Amino acid sequence: MNAAIAAIKENLQMIELSFSDTESAFSKDTKQTADIREISVEKFLASLFPPTYTVKKGKIYNISSESSEIDCVILHPIHPRFFTPKREVILAEGVYAAIEVKPDIATLTKGSEFHRGLEQLKSVKKLERKISTIRKIPDTFHKIPTVMFSKKSQSAKKTLKYIENQINDGNISPEEIPDMIVVLNEYMIFHSMHIEETLFSGWVGNIGGEAYILIDAKRETLEVFLLALYCFEPPEPPLSDSFFIKEYLKKAGQFPYIVVNKEILASMRLEK
Repeated sequence: MNAAIAAIKENLQMIELSFSDTESAFSKDTKQTADIREISVEKFLASLFPPTYTVKKGKIYNISSESSEIDCVILHPIHPRFFTPKREVILAEGVYAAIEVKPDIATLTKGSEFHRGLEQLKSVKKLERKISTIRKIPDTFHKIPTVMFSKKSQSAKKTLKYIENQINDGNISPEEIPDMIVVLNEYMIFHSMHIEETLFSGWVGNIGGEAYILIDAKRETLEVFLLALYCFEPPEPPLSDSFFIKEYLKKAGQFPYIVVNKEILASMRLEK
């Protein structure tokens, strides 16, 4: 185990504590409990990005619309310190990624926290923007990357099935699905409309286009999440790769995974 992975393990202890069950005496203090959980994720992210990046909470605005309020918005160094006397404004063009913290997504119904999280992150994906790139990238890569971060859930397959049913019912489109659903110490679901263009291209063989990868990472889920997070398309081409921690994370090991391709998705979307 190298120093970077060891540091992530120590951070994991802090996050686990904040996500642990609340003592009965504080069961009604739901706001402070929720705030602490969001802050623990925010601090974790801030500690693993260069100091020129910042992590904020709030709505994201583009030139004509806005998102729902998002728990952790990672701002790229190009984002200005844009304050008014009343608020701080987050502009889509300077956002690196948007992360919504939902401690318990085990309930898969329309009124559940998981469904609410999908709607919140959908509002981010709806924001149109164009980012500067050196190479030609798919249109969906111009969208803000989104992540749902949780501690408790159903199995990856049941969670994926619920998402596909929502697509089938017309409540969300494939382009609006979160790029990652991370369940601490359990698994990560990675989704892309162009899986062959992602860091997981070597995992999928000749599969291209839309696909999910269900990664059974268990205690290494944070490492896999960070590695994928560092590989999102930035709002501006980097002069050099500032995320050298990636090389440390690549030593974390291999994990069981399943690729869900077009054919499997098509059959799932025909089912209720």
